Amino acid sequence: QTLLDAVIAGIAMDAARREEARIVKRNVDRLETLTPREREVLHEVAHGRLNKQIAFDLAISEVTVKLHRGNVMRKMEAASIGELIRAWETLPEPMREPGAN
Repeated sequence: QTLLDAVIAGIAMDAARREEARIVKRNVDRLETLTPREREVLHEVAHGRLNKQIAFDLAISEVTVKLHRGNVMRKMEAASIGELIRAWETLPEPMREPGAN
């Protein structure tokens, strides 16, 4: 019975790891559809920055930030900022760096 329980637990762990890997790959694929500027905006949004702060830092208008942010939401298929940040957090650390491709 102990062996059977260990096998069942191992299978469950493998299934969980495979699901996590599938989600990470899906989010990486979606990230790759973003333009460099959209990635910059995503990075700033994920760090809790406001549109006007992002606009100032990137030397663009607030309206342009809103446009890029909308494109990011659509391309990342996120229905809310919370969902976008959860997707961001699944990405490998090097991909979360500003300017990473």
